[in-house]
This record gives sequence, C-alpha cells and structure tokens, in this order.
Amino acid sequence: MKCVVCKGSDIELKTVDEQIRTEKDIILVPMTILVCSNCGERYYDRKSMRQQFTNFPLPRGEGKVCKFLYRYISSVWKGTLLLGEKSKHLVVGGIFLKFKNRFSDEFRAWNRGYNELRPNYYLYWEAIKLAHNEGYKIFDFGRQSKFQQS
Repeated sequence: MKCVVCKGSDIELKTVDEQIRTEKDIILVPMTILVCSNCGERYYDRKSMRQQFTNFPLPRGEGKVCKFLYRYISSVWKGTLLLGEKSKHLVVGGIFLKFKNRFSDEFRAWNRGYNELRPNYYLYWEAIKLAHNEGYKIFDFGRQSKFQQS
C-alpha cells in the first residue's frame, strides 16, 4: 500500500491516541491503525474501527451517549450519527462514515416496537439526502448478510 499523501510505501500498524473533546474534558482513546512512517497520515479501515468500537466504553447518563458518539464519530471517523425519534422516543439510529467520495452505512439500530413506521427507510432517506447535499457521489448501503447474497 502506498500513502496517498506522500506516495511513500512505509506504512505500518501502530497504536495511536485519538483525542475526543467532550465539553471541558479531553479523552485519549488508544487505537491500532495503519500510519505512514514518512508523513504520519492515518488510515482507518472498517474492520479495525468496528473491532475497536465494539469494545469502547460509553459514558452513562441521559443524552450523554449520543453526544459522546457524535463527537467521537465526527472527530475520529469523519462520519456522522443520525437519529430518528417520535414523541421524544428514540426510534432509529445509524452511524455513517465519510471517505473521499463515499458515504457509507456502518451501523444501524432501531426500536422494533416502531416497525410499522419503517424506521430504517426513514433513516436511509435522510442519510441519502445528507450525502447528496454534502456532495458525495457514492452511497454505500453497507455489507449484506450471508443469507441475502445470491
């Protein structure tokens, strides 16, 4: 693999500290990612981000998790967190990553008590509009399960 910034080929796996600012606090999160030894450019791949996100400790308290996730995703992953609610109840949420000209669905969750509203369709529609308005050319619906493959 060559670095897209300096064109060097000296890219290696390193553990780096990412900063997350939450109000007055700064949280340092150790992450293992690919880093160019020449210029320091960092490369975040889906597999390692998923693995690290799964084991990540979240703050407790009403509303703090969503605020924390939004700040974390927008600062580290160059992504966004979309949430949908009805009558002040969280119905659907999704994490979308942004890379070059691609807007990609990575994680989704919904409250199954609201299935009749088709919350995933709503989330996708809002995500597609956001990606279009921000100038992304590719909307990636993410991976599909082994049962959906033909």
